[in-house]
Amino acid sequence: GIGACDPSGDRQHTYREALPLGPTGLTPDEVMNLIGDMYLEWPGSGYNLVKRNCCHFAQALCERLGVEGFPPWIMRLGNAGAQVTDAVGTLAEQYEQARGIAMARSQELDGQYKVTERVAAVHAAVATQAAEWDGKYQVTSTVTAATTQLGHTVTTATTLTTEKFGEATAQLRQHSAQFAPDKLGETVTTAAAHIQSRAAELKLGETVTSATAELQSRAADLKLGEHVTTATAGLQSRAAELRIGEHVTTATAGLQS
Repeated sequence: GIGACDPSGDRQHTYREALPLGPTGLTPDEVMNLIGDMYLEWPGSGYNLVKRNCCHFAQALCERLGVEGFPPWIMRLGNAGAQVTDAVGTLAEQYEQARGIAMARSQELDGQYKVTERVAAVHAAVATQAAEWDGKYQVTSTVTAATTQLGHTVTTATTLTTEKFGEATAQLRQHSAQFAPDKLGETVTTAAAHIQSRAAELKLGETVTSATAELQSRAADLKLGEHVTTATAGLQSRAAELRIGEHVTTATAGLQS
């Protein structure tokens, strides 16, 4: 807003020189009345860095005082900034107009060629066909059953190994308690040989290998690979029947035109 200070006394500015603008035809009282009027016309809330700053106020004051010789170079920076701001605003308006036209044209083509509707229909048909084949060939249930069986096999083998290792450890502790400290080395060696022998008797390696072979055989019996291949071929055939490629190509050509 407008404030009062001594000439060249505003601490928010740095002054280079004072320029004589000539006398005014107004009396001191008229000058004060003019300042009062402009005080209401130029509030601080209306300040704009490029279009309504202190230079613009100085120019307006000189014009209403009736003096001549206001230097035009004072307004060059503000005018340049205003031109840039106006140009940016014009470009933004043109962009919004072009964007609106493009969106309207896109909606028009979508309504004409029903691209969205056809894509949604194809998506629904593919999902329905996939669910039908899954129910027919039981792909999901077969894979779930195979996974569950594998988990049970691994759990059983792990439990068996843990139990036998616990038994061997208990026997090792029992043997260690029966012998003197100077014979602990022999006891440990004997216990280790016993563990190896016990593991060989239980045939743990053969058990895991047998479970793996059984799972692979089960997967081959269920023919999972053939079911997946059949489902994929059916999906591709369905997409070809619906002529999705032709509809999308036609809509794209119309949009480019």
